[in-house]
Amino acid sequence: MSLVIPQPPVITNIGTNFFTINVLPNNPVGTFYAIQVIFNGTGGFVTAQGIIQPVTTWINTTLIQVTGLTPGNNYSIRLSAADDSIGTNSTAFGTTTNITTLTGQTSQDITMFTSAEQTVIQHVRCLLPEVFSRNTRDSKILCYAGVILSDINAFTPYTSYTITDVVNSPTLAGIFYFGVSLMTELFMQMRATLEDFQYNDNGLSLNVDQVGKIAQSYQNMLEFYRNMIVNFKKTLIFGSGAGGAAGGGVGAVGLGTPRYQSQVGQFLKISLGSAFSWNTP
Repeated sequence: MSLVIPQPPVITNIGTNFFTINVLPNNPVGTFYAIQVIFNGTGGFVTAQGIIQPVTTWINTTLIQVTGLTPGNNYSIRLSAADDSIGTNSTAFGTTTNITTLTGQTSQDITMFTSAEQTVIQHVRCLLPEVFSRNTRDSKILCYAGVILSDINAFTPYTSYTITDVVNSPTLAGIFYFGVSLMTELFMQMRATLEDFQYNDNGLSLNVDQVGKIAQSYQNMLEFYRNMIVNFKKTLIFGSGAGGAAGGGVGAVGLGTPRYQSQVGQFLKISLGSAFSWNTP
């Protein structure tokens, strides 16, 4: 692969003894990175487990939570890219990103995210405006993701999709990330509405017009989003599409599933007689 020097990483979810490193995608998928963390005149490299150790380590990730840090300490983070886990064709290290961990009592309850959760967090951050992404913890992003999934699951037929299902189903992922965009639009509307109170009477009418346009945009997106969910759920009922029974989707309730056959079978036995069977030609 032809690799370039990585951009300075984006650091989010900063706590007293942990933070999350986001690698910006200016290299191909599958690139390995040496993540160097410099502090107190020394430094180390982040392992796949999010621990800093002295040996240069190349890991295939674009988002990782680093733990075991010191509260109120300064840290500098920089990246080098390579083709594989032994550093083949590695680039020079890029520019550092400097941060300071929070002061206060060290947290003993650090949330460790699954691979699927890390993937969703990373993609959601790409959709959020930087001002929201920078000030939002990973755990809160997963809460927002849970709200969106609950909305999708609440449409009939009821489903129980999880974050893992979002990662494994391209169709579900498309609907889910559109929901993220919709929530972002709502954030923008809320922010613009709050700004109303910072203007005088002469400027208020202009800002109200801005809020009205954002509100209409949100309503249009909301209607489109809900139509996407309804159509997706229809594919589950009839067992077609990526999320249906024919597509091997999670939680499918299509015509070919025992659950649906049982419901339809009861009706057919009333209509055609008790001798009816799915296995009878």
